[in-house]
Amino acid sequence: MHNYKKIKLFTLVVLLASLGVNNSKNVATPVKAASPMPININMATTTKEELLSYYSTVEGKKGDELLGELYTIIKDHNEYDYESSTHRYIFKIIDRNWELSPLTPTQLKYFDYAGDMPYIRKLYADYNDDITTADLFKNPDASRVSFDKEHIWAQSMGNFGRTGGAGSDFHALLPADVRGNQVAHSNYNFAVPTSGVTEVMNDKGTLVGRYGSIPGQPQKVFEPLDQYKGDIARAMLYMTARYYEHIDILHPKLTLINGSPSAVTASPTQAGLAGDLKTLLEWNKFDPVDAYEIKRNDLIYNNYQENRNPFIDFPEWADIIYDTNYSGDGVSFSDDEPVGDATLTSLSVTVKENEKFYLLDEVKKSSFIVTATYSDDTTRLINDFTISVNDTPYTTFNELGDITLTFTYSEKSIVKTATLSINVEKAPITLTNISITIKENQNFYLFDQVNKDSFIVTATYSDNTSHEVNDFTITANGENLLTYKTLGDIELVFSYSEGETVKLATLVVTVKPAILHYVAGGVVVVGLLSLFYFVPTLRKKALKNAKKVVKKSAKKSKKKK
Repeated sequence: MHNYKKIKLFTLVVLLASLGVNNSKNVATPVKAASPMPININMATTTKEELLSYYSTVEGKKGDELLGELYTIIKDHNEYDYESSTHRYIFKIIDRNWELSPLTPTQLKYFDYAGDMPYIRKLYADYNDDITTADLFKNPDASRVSFDKEHIWAQSMGNFGRTGGAGSDFHALLPADVRGNQVAHSNYNFAVPTSGVTEVMNDKGTLVGRYGSIPGQPQKVFEPLDQYKGDIARAMLYMTARYYEHIDILHPKLTLINGSPSAVTASPTQAGLAGDLKTLLEWNKFDPVDAYEIKRNDLIYNNYQENRNPFIDFPEWADIIYDTNYSGDGVSFSDDEPVGDATLTSLSVTVKENEKFYLLDEVKKSSFIVTATYSDDTTRLINDFTISVNDTPYTTFNELGDITLTFTYSEKSIVKTATLSINVEKAPITLTNISITIKENQNFYLFDQVNKDSFIVTATYSDNTSHEVNDFTITANGENLLTYKTLGDIELVFSYSEGETVKLATLVVTVKPAILHYVAGGVVVVGLLSLFYFVPTLRKKALKNAKKVVKKSAKKSKKKK
């Protein structure tokens, strides 16, 4: 009997001790928003002149040479993290349903990433444009956002990472209907199935597409509705240009081939493979570029990644690169070629709108618009010019103040020059990121008010200086956080802005029961154990059952021996 009392006493101690265990994560590693999320949203439409300047170096190229040159132009973009709930807010701009959720000029100038809750345009969702069926970014009372983040190029087709690079590239990462992503596309290649065909319905019960097999191929294929075919094709084509060479697990080489290949892991000697190339080239022409794609491309370029999808800008380049029957010339931007005996007569240069030139920045030809004029009064934009200062090629802005640049272009042995004076400024000191730490001995309890004084928010600037800031906001799950409403881990989003620059960072804290909950729990346990001790019938019955369990255990043990 004495041993049973010891066991009961030990049980009481363990129960009470467990109530007081402190499992709060008081020290957390700050997570920085690694790429820009401007609050002043640039809604500009890229002009033809700007496109020609951006792609100036591809003229005359075709085939793999063109693909390689596109890689040179669009690589090294700003990168984001697929896992970040903060970076997910970018869909509120690039995939916003602008007709159902318009923004005023003021809202565009001071965009509220966390607080804004727009209707979203989803892939595989034919219900986007009807306000009675369309989904918000996160619907009222929902436990999660209304969409999946869809890798158009399935992540398994290369097994690449997604904290940056290919796995988080917005040009091929779209919000999608959940069933459309998980059931219909899954990780299949794209083509028209001919056997074992299964039709799939989306979240609202309408057809999203079908999957099945094609002859002689190991991997199933998916065919979406017609309205998504071109969008998907151009996203897949983009991935082959942007990820043209293997750098690391985040930046593999990706290649489109005919057929439906099995998933392979990309490496320095093996490209990630996907298909079907022939089908995607057909879909690129069958479903032409629409206004949504153009706007999305501009929004990503102007505000976030700062690179473009060339197959949205020039869909015909897909055939110039991939069509084995193509026998024409390389890329040409010359709509107004001089005819007959027309000769080059002059050159003129202007600076693109809103261009600034800062000390030690690279001199970019894309900053300028250079126009050639001919003897027959025709004009055309040119790209193969040189820039010099005092007859020396000029590649870096290496001095402050006014500098006169000389632009030189030659054609048919005729050389023309033009000069332009620009002002080189000292780069402004800008906010680059924020980091968050928790003050010492801070704990977070259920139903407590969120106290900004619990955190240290440090702003860092482009000149590597930093200081603490106080006028930041804290949100969780897209809502302003006033009290800690749930137990366990909560991801807090901190937002701090200066002028038109906003930076975000996330931090996970653990919310515990308040001390009153511990006391109440202890009282309940003590009360139950007291009842156990002071009611003889209960005590005797419990001890009797315990002895039976021990005897059964002993018998089983003897039988095994």
